[in-house]
Amino acid sequence: MFTLPQPLADTPVGTPPHVDVEESAKTWENIVQTTVYPMPHPVINNIADLESLLLAAKKYEMQPIVDIHHRALENLMFIQEDPFRPYAVACVSVGWRTRRNTWPGILNS
Repeated sequence: MFTLPQPLADTPVGTPPHVDVEESAKTWENIVQTTVYPMPHPVINNIADLESLLLAAKKYEMQPIVDIHHRALENLMFIQEDPFRPYAVACVSVGWRTRRNTWPGILNS
């Protein structure tokens, strides 16, 4: 990431440079909506979108985004749909020790 590709010699003048990333446009839209003030934080109703947002935030060391959105993993809709996926996302993106202490009723039942 520190060595950005330079534009080709035949690139038209005025063409904005770009960097290829693995994350989807939806993930970057959620990142921007979370970090730009005064926009409201995005409401994420899809576990796949939440997973990609949290993993991208971890990858790019955006801890405030993880801090803001990790609570969405406790959404009962996600837990009822597939109880293991939100737990797995929490373990990978936030860390087992952090999440273990905030899900006592779920993990101890």
